[in-house]
Amino acid sequence: VVTAFLARPLLQTGLISMAHQHHVTTYPYPFSSAWHFGKPHFLRVLIHNIILGLPVLLLAGLFIVPLLTLSDVVPILFNDIIDMTAGRADRLSDEFAVAAETAFEDTGGVFVAVLCAVSCIFTIAWMLLRLLKLVSVRALILEDLSIIDAIKRGGQVLFSNIGSVLILLFMLFAIGVGINIALRIPMMVIGVVMLATITAVQGNMASVLALTGLLGIGILLIYAVVVGIFTTFTETVWTRWYEQVTDVYPQYQQDVMDN
Repeated sequence: VVTAFLARPLLQTGLISMAHQHHVTTYPYPFSSAWHFGKPHFLRVLIHNIILGLPVLLLAGLFIVPLLTLSDVVPILFNDIIDMTAGRADRLSDEFAVAAETAFEDTGGVFVAVLCAVSCIFTIAWMLLRLLKLVSVRALILEDLSIIDAIKRGGQVLFSNIGSVLILLFMLFAIGVGINIALRIPMMVIGVVMLATITAVQGNMASVLALTGLLGIGILLIYAVVVGIFTTFTETVWTRWYEQVTDVYPQYQQDVMDN
């Protein structure tokens, strides 16, 4: 988890920088170039991501507020879930039903109103912070700004071009959904084939398990490759968009390739 947390800003910085540099050169950058391009901005991008991630955590904590109105209900619910998971029960207990009914009678519509309000605020804030993070990280890297200046610049660029941002976001979302569907269809087919194989070969489970493991590894590798390609594509698209709306054009960084 820690490795992924640290590697993401490094690779993101490398992808954005390499996409930016392709405006002035057709040099076929190797994968190791992501490390060279990412090093100068890594620490700032990491701190930038943490700063914009903190409000999301704080907003998520607001969900505790409506749950506090159900302080007598939550422990009973957790116990029921544990019992159902362990197979000791197949439904929520009558004790939970009585406690929940009493709590809702005591709080009236406050719980539902607060929960709905917090959910709406969290969803809108999460989307805006994600978009701000997406734009401001490019301000930080491509314009070489400080963290605070990059966030300010990102907000300015985001809200002055919100129409094109939403259109591009919808297009990339649609492409992502299409890729997910395209990946899930062969996975479902493989699952059906494996189920039929297990049913037909009941006496040789070792071979079936070995084949299942190999197919699983193959699927994960294919999924990783597709996700990597799509991530590179989206980072490049957003970088090109930022260049167009801000007129930021790169200078060829030959010194990076010489290191």
